[in-house]
Amino acid sequence: MTLARRYSRDEVAAAGRERDSWWTVLVVGPAATWLVRQLAGRTPVTPSQLSAAGAMFGIAAAGAYLFGDPRWAIAGVVFFQLGFLLDCMDGRLARLTGQVSVTGAWLDEMVGRARLPVCGVALLVGRHSRTGQERYLLLALLVLTVTVLWHLGGGDRPGPARLGFLARRRLRTRPVGEVEFAVAVCVVAPATGAYVQVIGVAAGLLLIGQVLAALPVGQQQTGQRRMGRT
Repeated sequence: MTLARRYSRDEVAAAGRERDSWWTVLVVGPAATWLVRQLAGRTPVTPSQLSAAGAMFGIAAAGAYLFGDPRWAIAGVVFFQLGFLLDCMDGRLARLTGQVSVTGAWLDEMVGRARLPVCGVALLVGRHSRTGQERYLLLALLVLTVTVLWHLGGGDRPGPARLGFLARRRLRTRPVGEVEFAVAVCVVAPATGAYVQVIGVAAGLLLIGQVLAALPVGQQQTGQRRMGRT
């Protein structure tokens, strides 16, 4: 690869997904775009290397969470976010520089799918070992169940009819998808200590959104009107 090309910000942004989660677009996306622009065409860094580094940060996050200590949990939050940042970068770098491959796509998919169950369970098992409270084991079971149902239900579908002002900002209609659920479990819950409330609400919103996304558009609108009247 020739290390001389300088990509514009618009080119890097165009290498992202057409629509993505609000956490990715609004929080992580700007940093991912800037970093990919610094790497692409000017360094020998490859998308697979970014995926592997993201996996290492995920493992580091799980290890920190297993201690069950609030201070280690904050370290886990940092590692988790760094891993997610790299996960947002590898696909953009691959599409931008023409390095898309079946192996790279498979590695990216496996790392992305494993991050939530591995880190989420490590966090909650660590809290159980530290406190002895059974609720953390129940929350770990909830996280695994929701993750399985999410993938069995087709994963991140387009969701209800697109809203123009969201589409223009590349935001998905569904407020809570897998990314937001992972952030709720592995970032917000340990940062606030409100594990039951945060994980319970996020799980409920994700499952409601998944059910609505599976309905025909007419039924979605009827269901939304009914929810609005309750």
